[in-house]
Amino acid sequence: MKKRAFTLAEVLITLGIIGVVAAMTLPSLITNYKVKVLEAQFKKADAVLQQVLLNTSNEVGFDISGLLIGNTHNDSSFNDLKAIIPEMNKVWENQFTGATRFSGDEYYFHLIGHGDGCHNMLGSRLSGCPVSEGYILPNGVMVTKLRAYDSGSIGFIDFWFDTNGPIKGPNRLGYDIFRYTSYPEKWYFMCNPLIQNSANQYGCYYYAHRNLNPIDSSKSYWDILYKPLSYWQKSNK
Repeated sequence: MKKRAFTLAEVLITLGIIGVVAAMTLPSLITNYKVKVLEAQFKKADAVLQQVLLNTSNEVGFDISGLLIGNTHNDSSFNDLKAIIPEMNKVWENQFTGATRFSGDEYYFHLIGHGDGCHNMLGSRLSGCPVSEGYILPNGVMVTKLRAYDSGSIGFIDFWFDTNGPIKGPNRLGYDIFRYTSYPEKWYFMCNPLIQNSANQYGCYYYAHRNLNPIDSSKSYWDILYKPLSYWQKSNK
């Protein structure tokens, strides 16, 4: 009986083909894995913070969800909101057992110290982090204090959170850094890197919370992550 085996050339060709296929598919697999991790981290952090927000609202007897104050310059309700914020933050903070407090500058320099910093959706470095003082929770999540925000025409409550904290990446708006507002319609359209506005990408929480794609209703929110500028330009034509 003749013994048959692969020749060295056949083995090398097969390995070469496997290598090419792996080089073509691995980046996509890695990116998909990163997206799934970010999605899971967001859903977990969002669920916890929504419950804490509800507890805070019930404790102080002030309905936060959907809160909108009219013209803040003429409406005394906004002053009432600002007056109750300290009490809200006491209840807010008491629910974060084992949390470490930080100031806005401390959080920013903590990021800089790790060579990361804050980034926009496309990964470009921002000059600063859009956060105020808050807490680093034992599970690594960053969350700021509640704030009575005056946009100049309307007022509402907001807070920022980072689903995996300052040390882990990617530290991008709309990826792991989000802004919750009690009146999301103010900036809900601000989840697109092509928009030229100082509040650009501040509205991504609106879409992530609802799992809505801001530019393609047939896809989920998380499909926009790690897409190049050309993806956004093509989608906006």
